[in-house]
Amino acid sequence: GVVDRSMAERYVELMGELVMNTPYEDYEAAMANFDTLRALTMVERERIVHLHALVVDVLMRGVPGDMIEAGCWRGGVAIFLAACLEAYDRRPDEGPLREVWFADSFEGLPEVDVASYPGDSIHSGSDGIEILKKNSVESVQRSVESVGLGHRARFLPGYFSGTLPAAMAAGAFMQRGFALIRLDGDLYQSTIESLHYLYPLLQVGGHVVIDDFTDWRGCREAVADYREKHGITERIEIVWKNIAVVGRKGVAGVW
Repeated sequence: GVVDRSMAERYVELMGELVMNTPYEDYEAAMANFDTLRALTMVERERIVHLHALVVDVLMRGVPGDMIEAGCWRGGVAIFLAACLEAYDRRPDEGPLREVWFADSFEGLPEVDVASYPGDSIHSGSDGIEILKKNSVESVQRSVESVGLGHRARFLPGYFSGTLPAAMAAGAFMQRGFALIRLDGDLYQSTIESLHYLYPLLQVGGHVVIDDFTDWRGCREAVADYREKHGITERIEIVWKNIAVVGRKGVAGVW
């Protein structure tokens, strides 16, 4: 049916505040004390707002496909994506609803494999980051269910090196592909694996967001290597302090 856009936008705005835990703590102050952060995401409000614009863009232009966050941690951003779909993607007579894939180990980063991925040498020891390890797929599933979005969520627990090829082999992504891909795997290995398996499934007109492009050297090198190998020359534009967006046409800051 027809959705009251103002109510839908207010719902999405509130969900953004919820995943940042702003009803309960000052988000900027909490981010300054990283190890005790209680929010469901480390992504700042400006990037949440921009992501909202990307979702609206693909829906308004009718770009087909689901959405995925590869490296979702506590699930905050993926929950926000699901909330956007719930607000704007009501298609009772047009087949299955779009879904959001939550892909993560849900137990922190893998130990870096410097022999295979020398670009990750600078990130040795990142598998010990405690706040990333204190997580579980069950806790993320509870968060999703608590806000009534379980019907929009698909979970892919485990390291990308195993889960992404297994999902591909099972045909899990093939039917609809992706309208939006968000990569937040930090490492060279995680980023190059995500691009290898997911980028070919990006629908024409879709967007790819590279969360760690400016912050993790391994991630940045993986993006550069993948683009060079596949002859991708469209400009990567840094659209906010810590974000690179890869997409096509329609919203400022898109590959």
